[in-house]
Amino acid sequence: MNYFADTSVFINQNPNLREPQIKGHKKIIDYFQSEDYEENPKPPIAVLPTGSGKTGLIGMVPYGISNDKVLIVAPSLVIYDEITEKLDSGNEDNFWMKRGVILSYNDLPKVLKYQTHHQKHLLDESQIVITNIQKTYNEHENSLINTVPPDYFDMIIFDEAHHCPADSYKELVNYFSDAKVVKVTGTPFRSDDKKIYGKIVYDYPLGMAMAKGYVKQIGNKNYIPEELTLTIEGEDNTYSIDEIFDLVKNKQDMISRGVAYSKECSRSVVKESIRLLKEKREISSVPHKIIAVACSIRHAEQIKDIYNEYDVNATIVHSKLDDEDNLKNKKMFENDIHQVIINVGMLGEGYDHKYISIVSIFRPFRTLSPYVQFVGRALRTISDSEKPEIDNTAHVVYHKGLIIDELWEYYKSEKQKAETILEVEDMLRSEIIKNSEKVDGENVEIPEVVNQTEGYFETDSFLEDIDIIANYQSALEKYRKEIDKYIENLEKEGLEVTDEMEKLIEREVTGQKRKEKLSEKRPGLIWKEKDEQLNELIYKETQELIQSEGFDPNDDDLLKYALPNYRWITNIVDSNAAYHAFRINVKLKNKIGKSRENGEWSLKELDIAIDTVEKIHENLKSRLKSIKNEEG
Repeated sequence: MNYFADTSVFINQNPNLREPQIKGHKKIIDYFQSEDYEENPKPPIAVLPTGSGKTGLIGMVPYGISNDKVLIVAPSLVIYDEITEKLDSGNEDNFWMKRGVILSYNDLPKVLKYQTHHQKHLLDESQIVITNIQKTYNEHENSLINTVPPDYFDMIIFDEAHHCPADSYKELVNYFSDAKVVKVTGTPFRSDDKKIYGKIVYDYPLGMAMAKGYVKQIGNKNYIPEELTLTIEGEDNTYSIDEIFDLVKNKQDMISRGVAYSKECSRSVVKESIRLLKEKREISSVPHKIIAVACSIRHAEQIKDIYNEYDVNATIVHSKLDDEDNLKNKKMFENDIHQVIINVGMLGEGYDHKYISIVSIFRPFRTLSPYVQFVGRALRTISDSEKPEIDNTAHVVYHKGLIIDELWEYYKSEKQKAETILEVEDMLRSEIIKNSEKVDGENVEIPEVVNQTEGYFETDSFLEDIDIIANYQSALEKYRKEIDKYIENLEKEGLEVTDEMEKLIEREVTGQKRKEKLSEKRPGLIWKEKDEQLNELIYKETQELIQSEGFDPNDDDLLKYALPNYRWITNIVDSNAAYHAFRINVKLKNKIGKSRENGEWSLKELDIAIDTVEKIHENLKSRLKSIKNEEG
């Protein structure tokens, strides 16, 4: 049996799929079947903006094309984690079932998240293998190249394919030389002039994705101070910002570095991003969040301190933290323990969290590719929003002194084709400017720059024919007018509206229910009750579900049905009930980002875990029914 050819999938005319997913899949199939490919078999390249369904397309590509095993390669652990979460067939929200591409649990592919400690028999059982490029290197004893023969994979799919010119990718392609290669990316250009080998067969414009509502619409807000104090080599002068740029055009990199490290300049961006955050959260029940980028770890700590000054919780991720701490910080951000995540060279691409709607830039980007990748973190749409005009508008906030206006203009005009981008970057790039791309930036000369007087924010919309900022402000005004009218009617009745009453009215008008803060009332007792509630859910429902499907919880006959991703658990447990309970706890740990041991979960995290258990049990029911059908 050829799984990818014989499995029924619902792609064409599927209302749950997006236009770029359906058309991208068709264009790739058509290309592989074309004379063009037969005569000159270059890898097809599909370009989809971040947030428009790129991972889903990757999950669909093999069907109707591949004749055997498929390898999906991510360039980093961040992207690897994102892909494996969406394409994990054991995940309750896996892409194929969620979008109705595959209708039967039995037809889902066997997916393996490849780690170097996996035995080859797990590879042999799998139809899709997901890995990151670091686990393929020839120099690693347990790497893929040293584990399987050259004809092992029929297809290789590269996500974020602008990384493909790197030597590690070439080594992989050369080893699996007969495999079909497909490249998918959101940015078909690089910062180093290297071309991506292949043929662009599908290119979906970002403006179209915004107009269709596949991604958030985006507005630009840059802070323009009336005056700056700039100190270079011990000499103090006061200029308007435009005068500074005119006087020292050849030192723009020095100015932007000084602005990046200036606490006062950073404070103006922090305050505006917090104002937007509170504005969105007051109107909507969506837990909007901020993603920020810093020049260095020291710089990130400085920005974190400024956010904390305004009672907004911020966390940091960077490459010098171990994987467990970075995962914990990301999950605490996603679970709304922190409202701001500041990254240093970690979340520039591939990281998706739909509640990010504000991008705070504190470093001077000088090339378009990393700028586009970072801004893209805020583009994922909130499909179930009750106030889409508020929730699906993202904002980019930065200080004009970072000198990145040109990047916004090129990004906005969508000149995102490789040949054009290379010309743009040649114009922007210089040897001095390149230094600002370094992550650490600790030993570079940093002039002192201070906002001398209050300035203002200039705004701009991404789409010329849609005033995104005006639409956003109009929506805010609509809700504010409703609140004012509500208050006016109460006052006509002779009631005095206090500040506390006004807050309650705001929540009533905007649809937010006032939640009692249980954590302020005997938090220890409430935490214990929720912890016990979670234990009861895991134990009781697992036992009942297994027995309702005719399995003995103390037997071990279900262990042989463990999916490849969870096969390792069978080495720890020896009964059906223990296997499923352990598996649930593994999934909860992945969801929260840290272990439950020693009472580390907060009340909010316990609530998230309790809600998640219900989804896991629904998946468990489907799995058990599938097992019975297979045996019956």
